[in-house]
Amino acid sequence: MVNDNQERNTQKRNIYILCLNISDNKLYVYTDSGILVRRFKYSELAKKIGKPICISEDGLNMIFQQSDLSPEIFLVKMSILGL
Repeated sequence: MVNDNQERNTQKRNIYILCLNISDNKLYVYTDSGILVRRFKYSELAKKIGKPICISEDGLNMIFQQSDLSPEIFLVKMSILGL
């Protein structure tokens, strides 16, 4: 039998997969078994700061830019809670 403490510890160790749909401005969060947990739309953010142009190796940090000619870049952190 699993007590509440063990159950909470198990929930903290869940593995999530973050999937980014750049053309539709959406972020999907899946469990490691493929169950969709959350979906976020970042259309408003994309209008303000542009599209992602680079993603870190761990997939948690992205650089957004309006266009190739824009001198401004924006660092955005991804998590299971959104951007």
